[in-house]
Amino acid sequence: MQRSTDQQRRRLLTALGACGAAGVLGPLFSGCASLPVIRQGVSSLSGMVRIDGVPAVPGAVVGPGNVLTTGPDSQVLFVVGADAYLLRANSTLELSPQMAARSGPIHLAENHLDASDRLILSDATPPVRTMPSPPRQPSRSPRTTNGLLLKLGSLLAVFGSGPKQISTITATIGIRGTGLYLEAEPENTYFCLCYGEAELGATHDPRQREIMHSNHHNARMILSQEGSSAIRRAGMKNHTDAELFMLEQLVGRTPPFSDAASGRASY
Repeated sequence: MQRSTDQQRRRLLTALGACGAAGVLGPLFSGCASLPVIRQGVSSLSGMVRIDGVPAVPGAVVGPGNVLTTGPDSQVLFVVGADAYLLRANSTLELSPQMAARSGPIHLAENHLDASDRLILSDATPPVRTMPSPPRQPSRSPRTTNGLLLKLGSLLAVFGSGPKQISTITATIGIRGTGLYLEAEPENTYFCLCYGEAELGATHDPRQREIMHSNHHNARMILSQEGSSAIRRAGMKNHTDAELFMLEQLVGRTPPFSDAASGRASY
């Protein structure tokens, strides 16, 4: 399992290197600070990848209500708005029907965080605290998905502005401006908050909740069992900082932990 994941990761980085040579992801390897535009849709894929049951191709648009599936030894890298995703093998991901699809590139000037964004959970959970912020200013940012359901498998993702809700069978996670990694199985969920802030809840027991903060990887395991210990601490696994840099570069950013020493924030 680990060996297969490592092989997929090497193939992905090799493929992205080839794209960079063609000018698609050149700034990632040439050291440029940002891309001129954010290109939407499927950036690269390998193996069997389907969107709503139809084989995916590079450049395919990912839109409202789409369900993405990957087969064995497969994965897909795609962008929606200011968010970038890497869906690994044997995975099923459903995007919220409220998401607005966008087929063309967006300019980086449109890609920014609004400090008044909130963390959200489902309507069944108690109200979630909001982050203190100045009055909301008009934003030209494109709408992005505000809901994801990872039914099975593994997902690495980085997000721009706007509240998001990510769900699995055993967990509900409210986030904003965050990098995360998820592994969803029928009986448990592995969640790593790579950076940012999140509110984590156990699906079977909304009383079990935790507000999480992370500058550089903070992980939990969420179990489907009853009791007081459904949310447990865990270590980092099966994803790398290099992959986070790669995803952020697709949307013209760098991970915030890369700027910690200089005091410059990417978000």
